[in-house]
Amino acid sequence: MQIDITQEDIDNVAHELQLELTDPEIVAVLKETATCDVQAGPGSGKTTALTAKLAILAKKWPYRDRGICVLSHTNVARIEIERKLSQSPGMRSLLHYPHFIGTMQTFVNQFLAIPFLRREKVEVTAIDNDRFGGRAWGVFLNNHSSALYALKMACRQDIDVVKGVIASLRFDGANMRVAHSREGGRFPGPASASGKALIELKNTLRTEGYFRYDDMYAYGESCLVKVPYVAKILRHRFPWVFVDELQDTSEMQDRIIEQLFFANGCVFQRFGDKNQAIFDFDTDEDRTLSLFRRPKTLYLNTTHRFSNSIAKFVSQMTVVEPQQLNGNPKRPNYDHTVFIFEKSAIKQVIPAFGDLVLKTVPAEIYKTRPVYAVGNRVNHANHTRDNTPAYLGDYFAEYFSPNAEKLKLPDTLLGYIMEARKKWEETKTGGECYNSAVSGILALLRRCGRDEVRNKTTLHQDLLQKGTFAAFQKLMWQFLNPTVTLDQKVWASLTAEIPKLLGLSAGSEMNEFLAWEVHKSQSAGTIQMVKQVNVHVHRSGTEELPIYFDSIHGVKGETHAATLVTETFSRQHDLKALLPILTATQKAHELQGQDRGHGKRIFVGMSRPSHLLCLAISSGSINDQGIRALENGGWKIVKIPTAT
Repeated sequence: MQIDITQEDIDNVAHELQLELTDPEIVAVLKETATCDVQAGPGSGKTTALTAKLAILAKKWPYRDRGICVLSHTNVARIEIERKLSQSPGMRSLLHYPHFIGTMQTFVNQFLAIPFLRREKVEVTAIDNDRFGGRAWGVFLNNHSSALYALKMACRQDIDVVKGVIASLRFDGANMRVAHSREGGRFPGPASASGKALIELKNTLRTEGYFRYDDMYAYGESCLVKVPYVAKILRHRFPWVFVDELQDTSEMQDRIIEQLFFANGCVFQRFGDKNQAIFDFDTDEDRTLSLFRRPKTLYLNTTHRFSNSIAKFVSQMTVVEPQQLNGNPKRPNYDHTVFIFEKSAIKQVIPAFGDLVLKTVPAEIYKTRPVYAVGNRVNHANHTRDNTPAYLGDYFAEYFSPNAEKLKLPDTLLGYIMEARKKWEETKTGGECYNSAVSGILALLRRCGRDEVRNKTTLHQDLLQKGTFAAFQKLMWQFLNPTVTLDQKVWASLTAEIPKLLGLSAGSEMNEFLAWEVHKSQSAGTIQMVKQVNVHVHRSGTEELPIYFDSIHGVKGETHAATLVTETFSRQHDLKALLPILTATQKAHELQGQDRGHGKRIFVGMSRPSHLLCLAISSGSINDQGIRALENGGWKIVKIPTAT
C-alpha cells in the first residue's frame, strides 16, 4: 500500500511533537516507504524517528478495517510509544482497532497461538514459566523417578540444574520438537531413556494445559503451517508493520515474523542496532545476523548521546558489523580513563571513579543523570581467588547479588494483589493485572484442594454456576482499584467475602494464604531490595555522588552521566580478551566465539555515558606495552595505588 511522506509532513509533525527532525539520516528514514531495515547506532534517535513516522502515518491512514502493527519486546517500550502517540487526537487513533501496538508475545498469543489452541481443542490452564516449572517438577518426581538418577549424573549431582532443565522444557518449531536448556554436549539425547522421559513429561503438561511462554511461538508456527490462510489474513489486516529493537528478536520470533510479513503486499520496516544484539544471555552466537541482511538498509550513524571522543572508542567495538559513529559536537571531550589496579586494591576502584566523576562531570549533569558501574558478571558463581575480578561484587563490598535470594512466586494473596497493582501501574491496562489477581485466587483454590478449578475459564464457569460471578468481578475491582489504599482493615473486609463466593470452608491453609502479611520472598520485594542495596554513595568534601551497580544487560537502553565498565570473568576475563580491540591492533568484527560475545556486551556498556567513559582492568590482564597502546589510542591511564 503506497503512502507518500513529504517534507511538509515531516515539518508538521516536528512542530506538533516539538521534535528535531532535520538530520538528513532521520529524514531519509521518515521518507522511506518500502521494506527496509534501519541500523541505528546508540543514541541516534531511533525512537524519535519511529514515533514521528507513526504520527505521520496516523494522519494519512485511509482505512477503517486495516491497521498498522508495531511490535516491541517489552511492555516498557510499548508504553513509551503509546505515551508519545497520545499527545494528540490524530495520533491516538493508532492506539485502537484496527491498529496493534504491543509485544511480540502478545501478538503471537492473540492472533496465532490461542486461536490455534482453541481450534485443536487444547484447554489452557496457564501460560506462565513459573507455574509450568512448579507443576513439571511435581509430575516428574511422581512419574519419572527412574530418570532422575540419569539426569542428576548428567548435571553433576546438582539438583538445581536438574530442576532448571525440567522447568525449561519447551516446544520448538512447527513440528513441536521438545527442547530444553542443556541440549547438546553429553546431555542425554531424545532417544535415551531420560530423554524420552522429558518428552513424555512435556506432553503430559500439554494435556494438563500448562505451557511456557516460548511454547506459544511453536504453536504460532504450527498455525502458519496447518492453517496457511492465516498469514494472508494478517498481511491484509496489517499492510504496514514495524519492529522495534530488532536485535533483541529471538530465533523463534524471527521465524514467525519472517513468514508473516516479509512478503509482497507488506511494508515491513525494522529498527535496531545489530551491535547491541545481546538477547541470548548465555550464548555468543549471532543468531539475529540474518535479520539485517535485507536488500535495503538505512543507517543512523550520528549519535546525540555522547561526544566524538566516546564515539571513537565505541566505534572500535562494533562487533557484528563495522559502523563509524559520529559524536555529538555539543558534548565536551573529557579524559576518558582506564583504571589499572592490583587485585589487593580492587576496592579502591570505585572511590577513584567517584572522585573523577566529581572532578570532571558538571554537577547539573550527574545530578540529573545516574552514574553507573557495570559488569558482565553480577553473580557470585564459580568465584575463586584465581579469577578475581570475577564479578561486579568484587569491586564493592556491600554489593547484593541478584541470585543471592531466588525470586519466587508470591506466597499470599496479598502478594499476588501487590504484583497485580504493580502491573496496573506499569501498563495502565486492566487485563494483565486482573490475570495476576486471578492467579492468586487459583493458588488459593489449589491450597484448599480444589484442583478441578485449574484456570481462569473453569473458575469463571464455576462462579457462573454458583451465581456469584458478578459479585466476584466487583470484589476483584475493589482489590485492584488504584484509587483505594489497602490497609489491614480494608484487607480483612475484602478477604472475608472470598470463602462465600468460592464456596470454601475455613481452615489453616486458607487463613494463612489470606493473611495480611507480605513475605520477603515476594519477587517485587526482592527486586526492590536489590535496587536499594546496590548503590554506593561516594563522598568527597561536601559533595555526595550515588554510584549504581548493575549488569550490562540491566542498563541496556539507558543513558548515564558517567559509566565505569568493569572487568569480570566469564570463562575468561572479558577486557583482557578484548585488549587487541581496545588497542586497535585487531578489528572487532574479526572476533570469534566467546570473544565475540564479550565484545557485544562491552559495546553496550561503553555506549551508555553522555559525558565520561571509564574502564577498570586488573594489572594481571595488561602489560606495559598494552598500557602504552591505550594511551596512544586516546585513553588516560590511572594506576590505583596498592592498598597498604
